[in-house]
Parts: sequence; structure tokens; C-alpha cells
Amino acid sequence: MYKRVTLLVFLSSFLSFSASSTQQKLPPKTTVNVTQEKGPAKAPKCTKANIQIIVPINNSNVNTLTNIIDIKSKIMAYIKMINSSKIMNNLQQNMKTCAVDLKRRTISLFGHIKGIFWGHKYKLIALTIIGAYCYLIFQFIAANKFLKRCDLWCSWKQHMNMESIITIPQKELSYELATNIQAHYVNATNPTDSMSPMARFIIDVEVELKKLKIYEWIYYWVEKFRLQNIFPFDEKNLALIKNKIRRLAYFKSTFSSWLADHKMSEMKQTVKKCLKLLKKKKSARLNIEKSTSKTGIFALTILKRLRVS
Repeated sequence: MYKRVTLLVFLSSFLSFSASSTQQKLPPKTTVNVTQEKGPAKAPKCTKANIQIIVPINNSNVNTLTNIIDIKSKIMAYIKMINSSKIMNNLQQNMKTCAVDLKRRTISLFGHIKGIFWGHKYKLIALTIIGAYCYLIFQFIAANKFLKRCDLWCSWKQHMNMESIITIPQKELSYELATNIQAHYVNATNPTDSMSPMARFIIDVEVELKKLKIYEWIYYWVEKFRLQNIFPFDEKNLALIKNKIRRLAYFKSTFSSWLADHKMSEMKQTVKKCLKLLKKKKSARLNIEKSTSKTGIFALTILKRLRVS
């Protein structure tokens, strides 16, 4: 690259030198300003002000100048291209060095962490076991408290078995459930609001189901690994959790079916109201048309009588 640049610079300087030498060899021409006056013609005086030096410009000189300008512009563009390629190469090298440095640091950090882990592996294993044990104990205590609560929807109709609840007719159970929902969730700002209690009921049921399923999962794995002696495990609580999950699922299905029927009944009522309004409008139009026709007939009869008279 650098050899090519030097050659191009040498050619441009040589061409400029040849153009200047050709300009110096050409002789200058003199022009004399002649002024006409009355009388006999006088010889003009040659002074510095009257003499004008005119350099002849040939096509060859113009072509050489344009060629020199083109070469210089090409050289500048080539230099710019070289500089840009240098910048790109520098950026690529910097990126490569940064990537290698980052890889080296991550490897060293991973090795450092691995060394710490292997150096204190027994302590870390013991801490994880103690943490898991404490977490499971906390979950067992929370499950016992959760199952004893009476203000939850899984404890609704607690005095009845699941079989007796299923024997209740669907309409009666759904109506009773809807009334309890409206009584349990009262909107203080808008007591006539009936949709927000239903939404809150669905949210609370989902939360209760999620918690009961977590407790069931913990009880299942503790029983499977036969760790009942280490934890406050009670088989009655496991049966109660399963029963409450069934109850909640049944209450949720009855409520969803009642809600669908309620929406359909509301839709039917709105359709009936719309039909009644349309009938009223049609009857009003017919009455107006009848009244207008009667008045028109009466006016025609009066006109006929007047003409006859």
C-alpha cells in the first residue's frame, strides 16, 4: 500500500513540475493600448501601466492541470481508505483482546468459585440440608394453621361431608353460594356493586387451591421418602388437604355454572326489553299513521261539500 502511495505522489509532483517548466519556456506577449485623437497619429508611449503580459493557455496545459487534480483527489481518497481500514483493523484487534480478556477472567472466576466450593463442600452441604429442613418445618406449621382456619372457602359448609354436599340440588347450592359471596365481600363505596365480589371470590379460591396443592406435594414427597419421624407429619392432615381440594373444585364448578346461567338470563332479559321497546315504537308509528289518514279523509270530505255548495 505505502509503495503505491509513494509512486502516486511522485507522479503528481513530476507532472506539476513539467507543467510549470512549460509555462516558464513560453515567451510573454505585449499588447499596447492605442487611443485615437484628432490630428496626426502619434507614436504611443510604452509605460509600465500600458504593458500587459498575457500568458498563452493551450489545451495541453489545461489537460495536464486537470490530470494533476484528478490524481491528487484519487491519492487523497486512497489515503482516507487506508486510514479507515487501519481504524477497522484496530477496532477488530481491540474487540479480540477484550473477548480474550473476558474469557480469561470468567475462567479464573469459575476456578476460584470451584476452589472455594471444593474447599468448603461439607459445610455447604450441611447448610443446604439445614435450610431445606427449616423450610419444610415452616411449611408444615403453616399447613396446620391454614387447615384450622374457618373463614376460608375450603371450610364452607364444614359440618357437612362431601357426599352430602353433592346431594344438594345445583340451583339451591349455587344460590346459597352467591348470597354468601355477596355477604362476605361488601363494597363500602358502592354497596349495590355485585360484580366485584364475584371477582374477589374467584381470586381467593385460586389462591387457596394453590396453597393446598403445595402442601399436598410436600406431604406426598415426605411420605414417599419415609421421613415422617423427622417432620411433624400427620396423615389426617393429608386426607383433610385432599378433601378440601375436592370441595373447592366443586364449589368453583357450581359457581361457574351459576354465573353462566345468570349471564344468559340477563342477556334474555335485555333482549326482551329491547323487543318490548321495538313493539312500542311500531305501535306508536301505526297510531300516528292512522291519525294522519283519518284527518286527511276528514279534510277531503269537507272540501267536497264546500265545492258542491
